Amino acid sequence: MNNNVNMEGVWIDPIVTLIKNNFKINEKPRYYKILFPSTIPNYIQNRNNNIDINILQETIDLLEPYSNELSYLNMR
Repeated sequence: MNNNVNMEGVWIDPIVTLIKNNFKINEKPRYYKILFPSTIPNYIQNRNNNIDINILQETIDLLEPYSNELSYLNMR
């Protein structure tokens, strides 16, 4: 599904988030990060990658209907 967002040349960092904090990670995943929901905004903001603000906002807009809770700064 394209949704008319130009993702050419965009790298996606896979993130898994778990709601409950009563779990133990036995082995660090190689191809994705496991983060608590509250740490995701800070993780995204502190990445060294150049993020196209328009693509980020369009992605937020596409994910919002599928999120139980979505808190973000409006970047536009």
